[in-house]
Amino acid sequence: MEVNRTLLAIGYTLLLLDIFSLLIYRSPATLFPQIIVLILSAFMIIYAISQIRNLK
Repeated sequence: MEVNRTLLAIGYTLLLLDIFSLLIYRSPATLFPQIIVLILSAFMIIYAISQIRNLK
């Protein structure tokens, strides 16, 4: 249970950092890696939420 909550916290942190970096660094060179991190952090959050729901 704690592992899933930690995974959820890491996913939210990555998501927030990526959104702030998208707002600050609006360069075409950094756009693709930022979108990849955004997608991966969203998948991490969805996975952690589904695992927490399955444990209850």
